[in-house]
Amino acid sequence: MIKNLQDIYTAYLKEKTSVMCGQLKKLEWGDLCSSICPSPVEDGFRNRAKFKIFYENNHIRIMGTDPIQGEVPAEESLWIIPEWGRDCVREVYKIITDRYQKCPVDGFEIQLTHGRMECHIILSVKKGMSGFYEELAAAMIENISRLKGVAVPSLKIEFGELFLNHSIFELDILAHYLAFFQSNIHLTPKLIQNVSSSLKKGSFKRIIDLYCGVGLFSLVLRDRAAEILGVDSSKWAVESAIINRGHLDLNQIKFNCTSVEKFLDALPLSRDDLIFLNPPRQGVSPVVIETIASQRPRLICLVSCFLETHMCDLKLWEDSGYSIRSLSAFDMFPFTDFLETVTVLES
Repeated sequence: MIKNLQDIYTAYLKEKTSVMCGQLKKLEWGDLCSSICPSPVEDGFRNRAKFKIFYENNHIRIMGTDPIQGEVPAEESLWIIPEWGRDCVREVYKIITDRYQKCPVDGFEIQLTHGRMECHIILSVKKGMSGFYEELAAAMIENISRLKGVAVPSLKIEFGELFLNHSIFELDILAHYLAFFQSNIHLTPKLIQNVSSSLKKGSFKRIIDLYCGVGLFSLVLRDRAAEILGVDSSKWAVESAIINRGHLDLNQIKFNCTSVEKFLDALPLSRDDLIFLNPPRQGVSPVVIETIASQRPRLICLVSCFLETHMCDLKLWEDSGYSIRSLSAFDMFPFTDFLETVTVLES
């Protein structure tokens, strides 16, 4: 654990808040948001961690990424995940080390579930590598009690379960190990609550969930509209979303695997639609904004992970005739430049 971690975090968050307020003020939105919801950091906050493995002079060296110090010996980076996850990583170390001569591994990623103490492992192995990797994966699942699945994507090997089973607000939400899911264990429920409460005053008949991922926000908003349409270009995300819709028996939600641009080209929008967008860090393309704005749906809800591109997007929305009703910020990614925001626009 890093010494004086909380003091370091307090100073970091103060600087991040100053940057956010400065950007908002520059665009004359200074009164929208003046604080960032902080993340607990001392007991671990991430649900994912990556590690590199080096073999030098008959010695195995495992390195992790510390968001403050950079690349460090793996043990020094484990503070970013909860204690139970650290124990799982140590067990993975041991099994890889014991079998390294038969099964060389370049690195691995651990993924932890929200609300359950379960994990998945993705092993990084050179494509075409020969070895007893099926046996390695089987040994991991057999010996690590919390481990539910192991994958070696480069060799197309998958053992155990393919989907992480997250429990949030008593909902079971499945996410394929290759699909995106929110990474902050502590703030994800608060983010979802904020999205729901920010839209309480709005009225809409249909929700159009663009960049829907595994359907996280659609599932939370499922009681707010008679029909929900979701779209994402990731086949693993949409596969997860369809499974979630099925096990929750939600026939009013339909998910599509295609680009947002193609989806919108074939779908007329109405004034009573809520348009929900959770784009990748590069933001929403101007074409998507123009297509939506030209049809004047009353409410837009944007969830963004990168303030710089989000500010550019908001300016385009404003130029298209939309005003900002609210903006909230969450430090989902401590010690990085990324900032999660929830913005509601109306026309």
